[in-house]
Amino acid sequence: RLYNSNPPVREFGFINPSLADFLIGYVADSLPERRGIVTSIKYTKQLSRFNPDKKIIPLEPELQIIIRDKILNAEMLILESTNKDFTENKRHAIFLEILCKYCNQVNTDALLLAHLKKISFDESWVSILSKIEYVLLNLGDAPQTYSYIKDNFITIVEKLILSVSERENAAQIPFLFEKYEHDYEDYIENSENGFENIIGMIGSIL
Repeated sequence: RLYNSNPPVREFGFINPSLADFLIGYVADSLPERRGIVTSIKYTKQLSRFNPDKKIIPLEPELQIIIRDKILNAEMLILESTNKDFTENKRHAIFLEILCKYCNQVNTDALLLAHLKKISFDESWVSILSKIEYVLLNLGDAPQTYSYIKDNFITIVEKLILSVSERENAAQIPFLFEKYEHDYEDYIENSENGFENIIGMIGSIL
């Protein structure tokens, strides 16, 4: 498949799936091969094979540092960025998700905070809802970022609430209140727009 980007990018697949399985097994058993692949990664899409949720190919801390530094030094590109509807919010949300998902054993606090602060509240969050929610739910040892989220929690969570249209996303909202030390019931009962926001979210889902 040829991506219409600048420069053009070609994506190759295997005719025989068993060959892909063999290569995945080979890479999973070889740290030098994994290091070479991670070092040569240029696009965020290439990280998908290392998805820790699938637990197929290990991603040691030394490899996570390489990924983190590629983001820090703007050496990792996003294929979708050539689309006309691609926004800066989407860019920062993608990097935030990568840092939380692929670099969770190394220090990413300052970099997380830098990207989070660049997320605009003036734009719609519908297209980045799942990524921001993932980051908030899976934020690890990042005290500066945690403190920023906690201090700005109501503004952040209301932006999420106004973007929700799926029950799965709505179900995570109470957990976010708990994680960032805010009272969900108190928000509904006593905040200025809490009850209306939750009712509006339920209406969007229905």
